[in-house]
Amino acid sequence: MNWYKKAQTQPTLIIMRGLPGSGKSTTAQEMAGETGIVLSTDDYFMVEGEYQFDPEKLGVAHKWNQERAKQQMALGKNPVIIDNTNVQPWEARPYVQMADEMGYDIQIVEPSSPWWTEKFKEGMSPEEMEDLTDVLDQRNTHGVPRDIIRNKIENWQHNITDQDIRDSKAPWEK
Repeated sequence: MNWYKKAQTQPTLIIMRGLPGSGKSTTAQEMAGETGIVLSTDDYFMVEGEYQFDPEKLGVAHKWNQERAKQQMALGKNPVIIDNTNVQPWEARPYVQMADEMGYDIQIVEPSSPWWTEKFKEGMSPEEMEDLTDVLDQRNTHGVPRDIIRNKIENWQHNITDQDIRDSKAPWEK
């Protein structure tokens, strides 16, 4: 991957984007190599090796992960990889703002798994969406419900850039 050479000379924040079961976390771990770190909001919900998601704690979990990212960037960790779904640009904005403040380059990466690259595209038919939902439902390791996966497919914003992230606003912001 071409990000690696740049990451060796310039600290890099990698924003992973992908739905549950897409191969995002596997790709992130491969990219981290021996020097990088992968940070996921899902880590907050790991209790004694078991994933125990609580939707009421999601806001706290995101803040917790953002703080970890800030600490790792302050230490100069390279690359810092954010392994969240990042369905819409505003979801990654706090990380990009930190990276800008700390002089990190920004890369946006999606998984290269065939079930992601071959099945997920703009303008999918309802049948194609259902097929992708089936695949992701079977592959995701955290037991994310089908309806949540389908909702994420429907809300996915394709081809976002780091500038799209900078310019984005959360739904509750005006």
